[in-house]
Amino acid sequence: MEEFIVETLLSGDGGAQIQGTIELSKLGSKQRHKLADRGVIPPLISMLHSQDYGAMEASLFALLALAFGSERNKIQIVKGGAIPAMLNLLRSRSLVELTATAMLVLSSCAANKLPIASSGAIETLIAIISG
Repeated sequence: MEEFIVETLLSGDGGAQIQGTIELSKLGSKQRHKLADRGVIPPLISMLHSQDYGAMEASLFALLALAFGSERNKIQIVKGGAIPAMLNLLRSRSLVELTATAMLVLSSCAANKLPIASSGAIETLIAIISG
């Protein structure tokens, strides 16, 4: 299953990538850690820029799955450029709850607090809440 996930995420084919992200979310934490080491985070972040709602949603769930329980993965996700992509989702009012959850999980890592705070995420979230 791990090989299937890596191949589909790295293939660039939208439908296959979505299927790979769904399968990734079903794996145990040890398997997810191995996948992060095999380069699945960059394609997941790229999927956040998609115009396909399903791809963005699947990507957020997969990134959350990778982030849970792994400070290293949280740092890799932020360093990989996920925050600007997530801010774009928030500003466009797409997947607001899921995106805010992902930002909260990523910000639980001390190394990510400053990059997230300096990105404008707090102001964006306040603007959304204020309506």
